[in-house]
Amino acid sequence: MPIVKISSSLSTYYESSGTDSPVVFIHPPHMGHNVFKYQHELSDHFRVITYDIQGHGRSGISCEKVTISRLTADLSAFLDALGIDQVTIVGYSAGGSIAQDFALTHPERVKALVLSGGFPQVSTFILKKQYQLGMALVRTGKRELLSKLLARSHKVTKEDQRMLLDECLQAHPQSAYDFL
Repeated sequence: MPIVKISSSLSTYYESSGTDSPVVFIHPPHMGHNVFKYQHELSDHFRVITYDIQGHGRSGISCEKVTISRLTADLSAFLDALGIDQVTIVGYSAGGSIAQDFALTHPERVKALVLSGGFPQVSTFILKKQYQLGMALVRTGKRELLSKLLARSHKVTKEDQRMLLDECLQAHPQSAYDFL
């Protein structure tokens, strides 16, 4: 599938299906576009676009630190490169932070905003422990274990699990850590 240049030094990998109103899905750190594999079934009704944020999957990485505002600017440039003026944004988990920031900074471009599985802060005991574990695994170089845990928890089939594991392992450790 296609890769589009969103700046002179950064390329973004994406998959697109359907032709109607565009819906862009934003994944959380350490994952990629394949977490939305089954959303392409919506392409009879929408133009479904899944992409890899920078430092993840098949997208490039810039020299800048990966922040929510940087990823929001990347999303804007990505939509510009695709010639999309207005879009429905779906942010999954921490990808919802990018979706929210985009909606706040580019309200004229947002037709609708969907936040799925997100959280405003790490506040519950279990969420804190999950977050701390993820951070510790990335920080200590055990990203393969984190990748296996994420792939297993997001799979429908064994094939999905293998595909998600491969994609998680492609995430640049510093990009995933900066985003978290």
